[in-house]
Amino acid sequence: MVADLTTKVDFQLMHLVPDILMVTKATQSDWVNLSYPGVIVLNGAVFTSIADTVTNALETITYGTMKSTAAYATVTATSIVIDSASITRLLPYYIFNGTTGEMMLVTADTAPGSAGATLTIKRGCLGTTAVAIADNAPLYVMNQIFLGNAAVGKVMMVVLPFPANPGVKLFGAQNAS
Repeated sequence: MVADLTTKVDFQLMHLVPDILMVTKATQSDWVNLSYPGVIVLNGAVFTSIADTVTNALETITYGTMKSTAAYATVTATSIVIDSASITRLLPYYIFNGTTGEMMLVTADTAPGSAGATLTIKRGCLGTTAVAIADNAPLYVMNQIFLGNAAVGKVMMVVLPFPANPGVKLFGAQNAS
């Protein structure tokens, strides 16, 4: 199956500057909480040297996850309750609804070190549209990166930080071409 292009964005850098990060990965599925409210990881590689064996490989990148504990039919809801969340979340952070494409900014989190919490959110950020949130909707923590490759060592990543201003229309302007 070929992936379907559902959104085409006229991308302008808008003062966004890619950053190169290096972290030390101790175990598979180690994670990194970034001080940005969110990023897109453009690429990542892990470099290791164990017992005179030198290897490098592409890093398997995933984002922290959580689920809404109920359906929120209104697009004006400013707080949601979540569970099954990745722990140790760093405020402020964007969450991305993988079902609807809505980006939300979390400005308060009642339990950032716990799997369950109440989040205070700003809806329809970065040019996305606020949409009803389904029960158990997958929500991705955009500043929490999990490193899934089995190799450990130094990981270099190229990331594109999201704007701190949620009003920037990063995903807004579409064209027909």
